[in-house]
Amino acid sequence: MINSLSNTKEIDKIIRNELVTQSGLDAAFVRNALSEYGTYLDKNRIDSIFESISPSDCCILFEVQSSDNEHDVSFTEVDDSVTYYKSFSVQITMYGDETDNIAPLLVARLRTEAARDNLFNQGVYLESVSNPTQLDEFKNGVLWKRWDFEINISVRFSIAPVYAQNSMKILNDLTIENI
Repeated sequence: MINSLSNTKEIDKIIRNELVTQSGLDAAFVRNALSEYGTYLDKNRIDSIFESISPSDCCILFEVQSSDNEHDVSFTEVDDSVTYYKSFSVQITMYGDETDNIAPLLVARLRTEAARDNLFNQGVYLESVSNPTQLDEFKNGVLWKRWDFEINISVRFSIAPVYAQNSMKILNDLTIENI
């Protein structure tokens, strides 16, 4: 059985670490896209300053998004906790001159049994990895090599019960009168 996670922020950490490992890039160049601003990549939400990248650098941006999946399921365990299986997609966007080499290799490595097992042991089930697509773009008169692909994952959350302790207290405090 897959290990359970306690919140979605754990997914960001697990995915980022795997992208750093499998890409071979310096961790400073693997960033959560939700905390960045465009291709300048010079400031995140908590106002930490990053050095801007140039096209000669390779940078990976990732964004974990909730998937609209009718197969997501939750159920109550014996101890009244809730187990929730949820699907997510991870959008990967890579910028830089070396992405022609790194993107296909990264996809190939993510598809290996070793990568799948590593993610599974951390609580992330890797469903699929799409083929990378090249989408070069111009930003401020500069050509940025860009490659995109998607990773589909599922995770298991264990959620503490909300009502179990309170409902027992209410039942204990309830007075039944015969009429």
